[in-house]
Amino acid sequence: MTTVAVIRIGNAISATLFALALAACGGSQDEAAPPAAVTMTIGAAGGTLDGPNGSRLVVPPGALSQPTALTIAPGGAGTAALPAGVASVSEMVLLTPHGTTFAVPAMLRMQVDPAQIQAGDTPMLWKTDASLQAWSQVPGAIVAGTTVEGPISSFSGGGLVVSTVPFPPSIVVQPAPQSVMAPAAATFAVGAIGLVRSGILVYQWKRNGVAIAGANRATYTTAATSVAADNGAVYSVDVSNSGGTATSANASLTVTAAPPTTADLTVTVMPAGSGTVSSVPAGISCGADCSETYTLNTAVTLTATAAAGFTFSAWSPNCPAGAVTMSAGIACTATFVATPPPPPPPVGGSRTNLSFGGEYSLAINAAGVAYAWGTDGVAQQGNGPGITTPQLVPTPIPGLTGVRSVSAGSGPAVAVMNDGTARIWGYAGYVDCNFGLAYQSPVPVVGLTNIVAASAGDSHSLFLSSTGVVYGIGCNDQGELGRPIGSVPSGSPAGVVPGLPNGVAPNPRIVAVAAGAFYSLALDSDGYVWSWGTAGARGDGLSGPPRAAPARLIGLGMVPVRAIAAGTRHALAMRGDGLVYGWGFNDQGQIGDGTNRNQPFAWPTLLGVGSGTIGISAFGNTSFAVRSDGVVLSWGENVGDLLGTGMGPSVFRATPAPVVGLTNAVAVSGGLALRSDGSVWSWGDNRVGQLGIGTQTPRLAPGPVSGLNLN
Repeated sequence: MTTVAVIRIGNAISATLFALALAACGGSQDEAAPPAAVTMTIGAAGGTLDGPNGSRLVVPPGALSQPTALTIAPGGAGTAALPAGVASVSEMVLLTPHGTTFAVPAMLRMQVDPAQIQAGDTPMLWKTDASLQAWSQVPGAIVAGTTVEGPISSFSGGGLVVSTVPFPPSIVVQPAPQSVMAPAAATFAVGAIGLVRSGILVYQWKRNGVAIAGANRATYTTAATSVAADNGAVYSVDVSNSGGTATSANASLTVTAAPPTTADLTVTVMPAGSGTVSSVPAGISCGADCSETYTLNTAVTLTATAAAGFTFSAWSPNCPAGAVTMSAGIACTATFVATPPPPPPPVGGSRTNLSFGGEYSLAINAAGVAYAWGTDGVAQQGNGPGITTPQLVPTPIPGLTGVRSVSAGSGPAVAVMNDGTARIWGYAGYVDCNFGLAYQSPVPVVGLTNIVAASAGDSHSLFLSSTGVVYGIGCNDQGELGRPIGSVPSGSPAGVVPGLPNGVAPNPRIVAVAAGAFYSLALDSDGYVWSWGTAGARGDGLSGPPRAAPARLIGLGMVPVRAIAAGTRHALAMRGDGLVYGWGFNDQGQIGDGTNRNQPFAWPTLLGVGSGTIGISAFGNTSFAVRSDGVVLSWGENVGDLLGTGMGPSVFRATPAPVVGLTNAVAVSGGLALRSDGSVWSWGDNRVGQLGIGTQTPRLAPGPVSGLNLN
């Protein structure tokens, strides 16, 4: 038999060798063998046959039983394609004659083309069967440098080649998680390598496991992102070649919202239609356009302009003084109040803008806005249901504007409005004797019009009309309402106090009222004082049962009285010459006569306060007077250092003496004083915030109430 060697690179077969292969298998004998073929006769002694392209066949002794002419020739024509995925790295040769068998395996060496071997390649030796149509791997082949040697026992087909098996890609750099700020795009990248013999690398990116059309490169860039659509998406990539597919690790995408560059300013006018607001920079024109978007950190100044009939009151706390810096969205409220109409003619009941209620206080500013501070134990703050904590600083009473006068009683609180109506709130037991109820917000007093003054006492309240008519509401256990003694029906309207001067010429009319505990006082335009109710505080020198009918007091001298004040069980009167008289109980020195001798049924007593008095006040068992030089005098009971001695609580003081550290006072009400500059000063106990200083710490000497000016 003839041995033919075949040369092959890859799967390409030399067409010129095809006929030679056929001749070796019995084709035309007239065709000449390729010149590269090498033939050698080898017998039992063995031998070495060097073929083309560095091929060599070493036949050991005893491998052949008889001399045989062996041929190695370049070959490949008519040979089957290599197995799928196998690429040749050497020339192909054919051995003939077909069917040669070696008793001892011969060693076949093939020269490998080093240029076609890359790192990771593993060369292998293959041979064909007799039909040249199938390949099998030669076991035991050894790689030695640039050669591959393997033992063969036969070469039925004679086709021999060295090849490598392609490897799948290797991912050396995994896609990294990406974080972007919407709407920026994100870019993912993969690093992969593959052997040249394995073919080019093919990429397919996936999003959440689903292939992305057209994403076939080593990098993938997303479209513009959004938090809603893309945050948390997972990306991976399949890398493929002829040797297989490698899948990358997952890489997540985090998308965050871009920080805002603008912020919205919204303005509300309260109440609607009461004014307008404009801005610098321009944008706010409220009420036409009450919202504007500004670049962050823009400083905006707002200007409030009141509509006719209104006055600007205040900005909401988040836009102090109407100046804001747009670090975030801001909502501002501009509050306007109705401009108070001119007060009615001063027929009595001078404007009272400050009233001390012991554990709470009331005040009104020049615009007629009412404030309250201190305890809310029986709804004296008037701020509606559900709020019972003390107010530590003066706080506007919701909805109470256009106020002329206020009066703080032990239970009820009352206000006279500029329109002549009256409001009442607090403990209902002292409003209509229906004990246990409370008005948590100011409510109108039914049936009252043209009211110019009011006084809230312990168990009842009095109201004075511009015509001098006096009305009473509340309890009537001692005849303090001027009606037959006994409680009035629950919820009854205010009733007229009969028996007082009616103002019809030549009669005087009532110009002031004062409500104490179970007794009442009135002052007429002639300067006479009238009293009714329980004995002892009436000042009529009489003991015995209560008296519902008003009677005129005597013993106050010939100078007309110009002011009256009612404490719990004693009363004061200030004459036109500035002298002050007192009467009633004196167990705490509240009369101010230098003793605590109790003479409740005595006539009024002249007190040692001098002739320069311009105002008086009585609260509980304590008395006060303010002089024309701005000094405030105090005497009587000193519970909670209400006397303002600066030395702490003591039992009482029976002689009028100055409240320490207080100057320029123009009015006094209990433990409060109004100074000429409009500031309000307070002193004494503060356990429920009654000082209005933002804390519950008492102070022995007077100091200003926080943030309140009544001018």
